[in-house]
Amino acid sequence: MCTPPTGIQGTKLTITDLKEGGEYQFRVCAINSEGVGEAANVHGTVVTSDRAEAPEIELDADLRKVVSVRAGGTLRLFVAIRGRPEPAVKWEKVEGTLTERAAVDTTSSYTMLVIDNVNRFDSGKYSLTLENSSGTKSAIVAVRILDTPSAPQKLAVKELKRDSVTLGWETPLTDGGSKITNYIIEDLPEGGMFYFRVCAVNEYGQGQMVATKEIKVSEVPLPPNKVTLVDLTKTSVSLAWEKPAHDGGSKVMCYNVEFKPKTGDKWGTACTVKVPEATIPNLTPNEAYLFRVVAINEKGKSEPKDLGLPVVAKDVGIEPSVNLLFTTYSVKAGDDLTLEVPVRGRPKPVVSWKKDGLPLKQTSSVTILNTATSSKIVIKEATREHVGKFEITLANAAGTVTADIGVVVLDKPGPPKAIKVDAVTSDSITLSWSPPEYNGGCSISNYIVEKRDTNSQEWQMAASNVARTAFKAGRLTHGAEYQFRIYSYMLVTWNEPVSDGGSPVLGYHLERKERSSILWTKMNRGMIKDTEYKVNGIEEGMMYEYRVYAENIAGIGKCSKACEAVAARDPCDPPGTPVVTAVTRTSVSLSWDKPEYDGGAKVSGYIIERRDLPEGRWTRCNFTNVPETHYDVTGLTENSQYDFRVIAKNAAGLFSIPSDNTGPITVKDDVDPPRIMMDVKFRETVHVKAGETLKINADLAGRPAPVISWTKDGKEIELRARIQIISTDTSTCVIVKDCIRRDSGQYALTLQNIGGTVTMPINCVILDKPGASAGPLQITGLTAEECTLSWGPPQEAGGAKITHYVVERRETSRLAWTLVKGDVTKTYFKVTGLLKGNEYIFRVLAVNKHGLGEALESDAVKITDPYTFPSAPASVDPPANVRITEVTKNSVSLAWQRPPYDGGSKITGYSVERREAASGRWVKANFTNIIEMGFTVSGLNQDESYEFRVYAKNAVGSVSNPSLIAGPVTCVDACGEISGLSNVSCLL
Repeated sequence: MCTPPTGIQGTKLTITDLKEGGEYQFRVCAINSEGVGEAANVHGTVVTSDRAEAPEIELDADLRKVVSVRAGGTLRLFVAIRGRPEPAVKWEKVEGTLTERAAVDTTSSYTMLVIDNVNRFDSGKYSLTLENSSGTKSAIVAVRILDTPSAPQKLAVKELKRDSVTLGWETPLTDGGSKITNYIIEDLPEGGMFYFRVCAVNEYGQGQMVATKEIKVSEVPLPPNKVTLVDLTKTSVSLAWEKPAHDGGSKVMCYNVEFKPKTGDKWGTACTVKVPEATIPNLTPNEAYLFRVVAINEKGKSEPKDLGLPVVAKDVGIEPSVNLLFTTYSVKAGDDLTLEVPVRGRPKPVVSWKKDGLPLKQTSSVTILNTATSSKIVIKEATREHVGKFEITLANAAGTVTADIGVVVLDKPGPPKAIKVDAVTSDSITLSWSPPEYNGGCSISNYIVEKRDTNSQEWQMAASNVARTAFKAGRLTHGAEYQFRIYSYMLVTWNEPVSDGGSPVLGYHLERKERSSILWTKMNRGMIKDTEYKVNGIEEGMMYEYRVYAENIAGIGKCSKACEAVAARDPCDPPGTPVVTAVTRTSVSLSWDKPEYDGGAKVSGYIIERRDLPEGRWTRCNFTNVPETHYDVTGLTENSQYDFRVIAKNAAGLFSIPSDNTGPITVKDDVDPPRIMMDVKFRETVHVKAGETLKINADLAGRPAPVISWTKDGKEIELRARIQIISTDTSTCVIVKDCIRRDSGQYALTLQNIGGTVTMPINCVILDKPGASAGPLQITGLTAEECTLSWGPPQEAGGAKITHYVVERRETSRLAWTLVKGDVTKTYFKVTGLLKGNEYIFRVLAVNKHGLGEALESDAVKITDPYTFPSAPASVDPPANVRITEVTKNSVSLAWQRPPYDGGSKITGYSVERREAASGRWVKANFTNIIEMGFTVSGLNQDESYEFRVYAKNAVGSVSNPSLIAGPVTCVDACGEISGLSNVSCLL
């Protein structure tokens, strides 16, 4: 019984829970208060089965017309549908891609496409497709978005004249759903440049603008001026010329130098240059040539300018010549000085320099720079040792020439020398001395003699204006012990004014002030006739500044710039005799004692000097301050002998006289083989967690100091932001911050000197998740439902054993990965349960105790039967099987030939895939079956590069392997006509 015992009230009933394919008979009985009546049999038997109904689409009358929506509004396409079983619904945009803003709502009775905030690019035809087991049904709905037009296409300058421009363009891709009524053209002048932009107008307003590139109204330049011959050899000619009188309104980009043999008819281009001079090489000796120059701007070439007379390629010997700008150079102590001497000669002369008759040696403070046209000496931080006569000699086959240059370093005078006591009486002492070795660049005017009773610390003036090198100190106390010291004056000097104001300078006025004061005091009572003046009445330790005024008949002029502050202090005593503490083949280590008396100001540093024995000059060794009482002199010559001395400098800026010399020192190695002292923990494998810092340090010894090198796995360590090597003479350390897996390996420290080589290896393991498994991830045994994957263990295991592998897969149409097997212990695995016709990507991840490692991905593979495939479309233009027939800025047209073999079944269609050249992912380009042997891929991005491939499909559903790749090709519009050029080709 299909109903309850009491029956039902209605006259129809749906019977459920029947078996599919079963055959049944039914009957119906009526029931009243007296009982159940006779049964009425349903005619025949009923077999249970699903009732199939082909899909149907019911379009409203509004959808059969063009659906119009204003830009910014919402497009809603509501369509009633039916079909049994419930059909699959697919919305597409014909000749385009459905926007990401599209939303689809589907039930068993209707489907609705909704697009919010529509714009002009949403115009077009939309396709609705229903499909179930009973068939397929499609319908097209035309949509028009009412908006302003898009930008005009292919705006270009058709013709350009000095006073006019002709523009051309194509209609916009979309007219906004309304007829274009007119165009608006705007010009934007900017200096001498012009920009034009154009937009289309319809009833909804102005559309998008499109602009030209910058346009400059110009013409070809005038020819260059005055071409001259600069130099001549047997194989080359150097020319120079002046720029054109007018560049034609556009910058001259370059010049063509053309030449031809005197007897020839055809001009050839010798070179193209951007500057108004050029050298033409590779000429035939003794051949006569004609030359001319052409200026080129963006509009083209000027008329040529001839050199005039023919030139015979031959060597011309020129005797060397020196063009000295000055014969004497002055420089303030501590400043840099450059002596540049222009030189000429053919062939190029050999340049040599001497100083005070001895060959000039290059040091850290003296550098010689030679060029084709000059020779220069660069002196850094000039000192007294740079004073002297520099001699330059130029020599070539045509002769020799020599010139002298004097260098004066302006500095304080040195101390007087060889002070002697010539006579002693009961109340007087007679002293004598020699002038200073260095007078500071100007003459000594007088000396100051001071005395001090040895029982007192105070110095007293004995005489302030001693003109000779002898002095008798009188009025002394009988029986007292005295100490004397002698100063030499350095005069305040200056140069004459650059301009005398139209009247001769009558004299000068000198002012002085203390550095901490703002009050200037006049030093002279009467006018100073000369350009120097001796200043008296200074206080010890005080810093003074000076300035000068010039005076002519019209009055006193402006003051000069004040000189640097100068201190009035006692000189510092010399340091102790330097002692040699170590010697190598290129260096000497020195140490010394501090001066006994610092001159009333703390010793701030020392100057170390050396000289080559037997007859070398004293030269400075350090060019930075040395505050310590030791120093390593480097850059010495092996087996040479040197002498060393030290000069002290105090905080007042005063220098002592030099210390006693060390005596001859021979430079040679004191050999001690290198040694490495390292913590015992580095003898075993060092383990460091990922992200932490690895630090390997070692102490070292050896003489001479060994060369330090660090390697990793046999290769030199490259320094980076997180990898540092810190080394001193006695230690070295390598620091690796934020360690990663590839920092594992064998580090090696190597020390080397002439005594030998020693290497210490250190093995290091970074504890981390494993790296990617060894690839490629191979796919074999492919059927319609399964395949076998195989791979290799990771090269970087992360410092721990690989426990197992995780295998995952995903369809190329999806982004999410699906776990296939999470505890694979082998390096191969059979994947089952795949769907025929789907395209999959597989990946494998290794696992150790630190976690899940990096993934190794396979190429995309399509699951198909292992039977006959149609071959890929035949190639008509090897090596590509597909040819590109047309390219625009947003589309590419392809064509191909029918496969030579169809797999035993008729070819029913083709599919096209594309990918960006910079990406590795293939994307399907067609959404309907392609019947013809050609297809246009649209919706591409301008200036992007793409590659394409084609599949063939036969009647049994077999899909071929992809064809050979066509491309890459860049989406750009075809080249237009370019005026003023010839032999131009456009390559795609």
